[in-house]
Amino acid sequence: AKELSAEVSHEKFLAQQVQNAGEFKESEFTELQRKEGDAPIKISMGSASSSAVKKAPIPKADSNILEQAFDTHDKSRDKDKGEKRKMSAMERVMLENEEAKKRALEKANPPPSSSEESEGEPWIAKGLVVKVMHKDLAGGKYYKKKGTIEKVRDQFMADVRMSETKDLIRLDQEMLETVIPNVGKRVRVVKGFRRGTNATMREVDLEGFCVTIVAEDGTVLEGMNYDQVCKVAD
Repeated sequence: AKELSAEVSHEKFLAQQVQNAGEFKESEFTELQRKEGDAPIKISMGSASSSAVKKAPIPKADSNILEQAFDTHDKSRDKDKGEKRKMSAMERVMLENEEAKKRALEKANPPPSSSEESEGEPWIAKGLVVKVMHKDLAGGKYYKKKGTIEKVRDQFMADVRMSETKDLIRLDQEMLETVIPNVGKRVRVVKGFRRGTNATMREVDLEGFCVTIVAEDGTVLEGMNYDQVCKVAD
């Protein structure tokens, strides 16, 4: 009796499943019915996914991000170096221009030498041996001839006794020139900060137009210009 009851129950279960399956099919699949007057139905056989879905581009395998970063860094560094080099060149040009201007200014307005500073000052003194530079006096008779100053008048005028003719002439110091003696002879500083110093001639630099003298106190004075030193009469 138990076995019969189980079989009946199983048959009922199967029947219920079949009924449920039939209802599902009817609800999911419905017949397409076309009414009179409707437009013809067209069914496209193309794949909707082929037009709607586009494949994303695949990045190229040969592009290395690290290499690109290094390349960008190198280019930036080279650019910076180039700009620095340009600035350095510009600075050099500016400095060269400034130096050129400075040299031109110094050339146009050279600093006064010690002799030029004292050019307007009297330098003649009694006992100095001088050279006459007056071309017209007595028809040029005394031009480049030597004489000894016997007397100074008003600081700038000198009475000169000529060595050869023994004539006494009077000239402004502008018409007179200092005389450079031989080595070992006595001289006097007539211009500059050591003006009035008696010394002895030690060396003559013909190329440099200067002399070296030794003062009475033993001081060696080098690079003295010709117009700063004058021979003293014996």
